[in-house]
Parts: sequence; structure tokens; C-alpha cells
Amino acid sequence: YDLNQAMRASLGLQYEETANQERATLVGRVDLALSEGTSIYGFAGAGLDDDYDQNNHIGLGFDWRVSDTLTAHAEAALYDGEHWRAEFGLTNHVGPNEQSYLTWGLDEHAGTTSQGHDSLLTVGGRREITDNVVIFGEDKRYFDGLDAVGDTHALGAEWEFAQGYT
Repeated sequence: YDLNQAMRASLGLQYEETANQERATLVGRVDLALSEGTSIYGFAGAGLDDDYDQNNHIGLGFDWRVSDTLTAHAEAALYDGEHWRAEFGLTNHVGPNEQSYLTWGLDEHAGTTSQGHDSLLTVGGRREITDNVVIFGEDKRYFDGLDAVGDTHALGAEWEFAQGYT
């Protein structure tokens, strides 16, 4: 949904698989362009499984286009109303419709999440299928200090609302 030239909204669905569970999360995001290559965004997600609320979250982020092929971002989110996670990352714009990314996330309450981790390394890729549809895949590695304690594989799709809706 476009409110004006500087604002964009999208909706996505993510499916994650770990060694002992599968889960789905519905995520919404609104971006506001501040200038060419710089934007802020807000996002929220809800776990779709009745017995798994840990993916419920809300947050704010900032994107900065460092060069023609590199974007940096930082964000903070509150998960399940209980703990904060900060995330920092880099995105490489491989081509006009393809990106690869690397992020590092830090949890406020180290060792208190169900995975027992205090940081998260994510490596992923995104590809635009159409002007409105993006697919992505990513691998996440959870850490407790320097020790790897688990991993997750995720696939998903995002749909950006068509321009011109009023």
C-alpha cells in the first residue's frame, strides 16, 4: 500500500525448520524513504502456531545504501513481549533482482531463549520473481558465546502491495 512516493508496505510468510520443530510466521513491514538510499522501517510478526509464540515481535530498523552494491542495516525488535534483539547486517546487491545478506543478532537475555542462545548469525539470499513478489532462503546459526548451539533453515515469500492503492 503506497501512501505517497516515499512509503511502501509489504506482507510476508516465513517457514522455519529446526532439528525439533517447524513453525510459520506472518510478517508485515512499512518502509519510509528519508533520502536516496536511506530509509527507516517498522515491522511486526506473528507466529501462526497456537503453541509457539516466540516469533511474535515488533521492531524498528534503519537502512543505509553504502555503495551501488552494498547496503548496511541496523534494527531492534521486542520478541514475545519479553526480550530485545539487536541486529546488524550487510546486503550485497548481486544484480538488479537478487541480493545476498549476512546479519548478526544479539539477544538481551543471553541463554534465556528456548534455544539457549545469546547471538544469531544469518546468511541468506533474496530474489524478485515479479515487481511485487520476492522469495528468500536463509540459514541461521545460534551461538552461546563462541559455541554453536543450533541452526535453522528458512524459506519464505513476500508480497509488496501494488502501487496506486488509495
